[in-house]
Amino acid sequence: MHINTIKSAMNYTSSNTTLYYVNAAGSVNSHNYGTVNYNQSGNYDFIIDISRSVLTDGCTGIIGISNGNYSSILTITFGDVYLRMANEKGYRFTGIYSKGDSNELDCLDDQSYTALDYTATTGVLSSQDWNAAAVNKNCVFYVGGNISNQNTNIVTGSVCSKLALNDLGVDFFIPTGFTSTSASYSCTISGYKLLVLPFESDIPSGAEAFTLQLSATEMNCNKLRPDSKIPANIPVLIKGSGTFIFNGSGNVSTPHALKVNDLNVVYVSQKAPVGSYSLKIDNGVASFSQVSSGSEPTINTLSAYLTPSNGISSASIPLKLNVSTEVDYVLSGKKTTGNIFDIWGRQVYAPLKGVLYIRAGKKVLFY
Repeated sequence: MHINTIKSAMNYTSSNTTLYYVNAAGSVNSHNYGTVNYNQSGNYDFIIDISRSVLTDGCTGIIGISNGNYSSILTITFGDVYLRMANEKGYRFTGIYSKGDSNELDCLDDQSYTALDYTATTGVLSSQDWNAAAVNKNCVFYVGGNISNQNTNIVTGSVCSKLALNDLGVDFFIPTGFTSTSASYSCTISGYKLLVLPFESDIPSGAEAFTLQLSATEMNCNKLRPDSKIPANIPVLIKGSGTFIFNGSGNVSTPHALKVNDLNVVYVSQKAPVGSYSLKIDNGVASFSQVSSGSEPTINTLSAYLTPSNGISSASIPLKLNVSTEVDYVLSGKKTTGNIFDIWGRQVYAPLKGVLYIRAGKKVLFY
């Protein structure tokens, strides 16, 4: 919550600052953040952490906030009030574009900014290249559809000529989806990597891709055919050694609160909550390790962490790599046109997630 101005006749503190919210079970709950000290100058953000690291029962809605002040009455004028996944930031420019504007320079120098919006700005040149100056090379820049700009990560209207992402530790998160003529993601892999791409991609030469489906005792990893596609916004396990470039095109998006087969997709780097599972490599062996309090790992952008819904609670979940039966392609559960059969030849009308089926002579998995 951005505080434009704040006034008080006495102290600039808020005692027993309490948030009332609706938890993941649909019940009303509250959390006391204790005493908050405010800067009386104003023009800053007042941030409340509503992640599972604080609200352990989850938060699906906010009812209100109160405090226990009885003498230091605070009068606050709020500006923008917004939710964010972690530390991502965005900025929308208006008026006539001025290269070197102080606000723009602040955004370009801050790797937390993942999107800058110039659609309401006039005077933007078709040659403008913000990516070259930005600290966050995964940042996306939106301009009006009347501007023909084909530089890296610039979205003209709803089309990006060239989207180039990397694994250099900066986040990728976009407020509005778009279509990319050419999209790529470059990364270095040493053994295994849990990857979620925001666009459909080819499998690079030298790498293997596996879909993931949790069973009662292990994580089943079904290998995709080398000539098939990695679907957008679906966690996959990549096996390989070296630097790889995943090339693709089409729709690009970063859906909010996306969970696929018990895997929580992460576009903005964040700590894995206690009790969840993160991918761990130990002596070349990959498994999902349960997260304990005080040692929560950071899940980087375009990855995921696991929260089992089947009641599994072991300290480690092993991976079972199924390489003998390659999957031809992966489909959304909504795309069930055509006759579908199980591996015994019986026709199926409601395919289950993560189960191998046959359609038109091809092996397919649904998610």
